[in-house]
Amino acid sequence: MTGTADSERKLLHTTVFAQCFSPCGKYLAAANNFGKIAVFSLLSALAPTADDETRKPFYSFDGGTRGRPIYCLLSTETFLISAGNGDISAWTWAEVLDKAAKEAWTLKIPKLQMYSDPETNSIALSKQETGTELYGGCGDDNVHVWDIESGRLTRTLSGHRAYIHAVCTKNMGRECVSASEDGSVRIWDCRIKGEAVHILEPYKHEKTARADLGKWVGCVTCDSNEDWLVCGGAPHLAAWHLRSLDPMTTFNTPAASHNTVMYHEDL
Repeated sequence: MTGTADSERKLLHTTVFAQCFSPCGKYLAAANNFGKIAVFSLLSALAPTADDETRKPFYSFDGGTRGRPIYCLLSTETFLISAGNGDISAWTWAEVLDKAAKEAWTLKIPKLQMYSDPETNSIALSKQETGTELYGGCGDDNVHVWDIESGRLTRTLSGHRAYIHAVCTKNMGRECVSASEDGSVRIWDCRIKGEAVHILEPYKHEKTARADLGKWVGCVTCDSNEDWLVCGGAPHLAAWHLRSLDPMTTFNTPAASHNTVMYHEDL
């Protein structure tokens, strides 16, 4: 009874921070504040005959954070990548679906200045002819970039004045976009060193500002044609034209802040 009671109490305090689909689209992985990754079979959970048992995860495992939160998940054709408080870890989907997950590789977060163990809040991949890079938006106010093949930290994008909430890539991975607690969205050209090439500050625009909620930006994404950038958080969720760098459309969500945004078929 004690074990059951403890599990029920733990469930009440569980927060799911991230989720992603397997490459085949048949499975959903979800990560929580206790560092667990649970994998669900969508075919079983969504079947007409589904019940409480088949809606449960068929496999769960420790996500490499030693019981600390996992804030982001990313899926590739081969790997399930997780990040949060601790190293960035990768697991092969084949082993995950065989219920035998083992870390395939890890990436160490650099320890800079006062930050002894910064968290990773968002990750994104850039695939190019020269290789694949992973971008990590971290709690030390920086975006760190690694070469996946070698595991080497290739560069750090610095300029934000508070921690990073979200990152995404554009221009076929040649540019990175980061959204921060400092209220700015920065666009970086990864082919050149130095500061961000463009900075958006939604909290300063009349169309998007919501001073009563603050200035932080919690989410960002770009459409497939890369004409538009959508971001939100404390300011209104809005679509920004990437050529003029002005907000063209705002999405009215009174008193609601935003933590996630995505395009689906250019909508």
